[in-house]
Amino acid sequence: MSLTGCSNSPSFDILGSYFPSWIVCCAVAAALTLALHSLFTKLKIVRELWPLPLVYTALFSFLSCTLWLIFFN
Repeated sequence: MSLTGCSNSPSFDILGSYFPSWIVCCAVAAALTLALHSLFTKLKIVRELWPLPLVYTALFSFLSCTLWLIFFN
């Protein structure tokens, strides 16, 4: 009875295994963060960003939550 909320979670079939959608959102957000890092480096904006671990963690969290809200809300 207490686990009935977990029975309807969105999941993806990837190569025969079912993955929760939050893992897919985190993977896509990590790829987007890496792409944005290379873009920031190419544009030489990375020098203005400080502290980098905090900036990229916030960017990763923002992207993963945004993807979740866009595709699963």
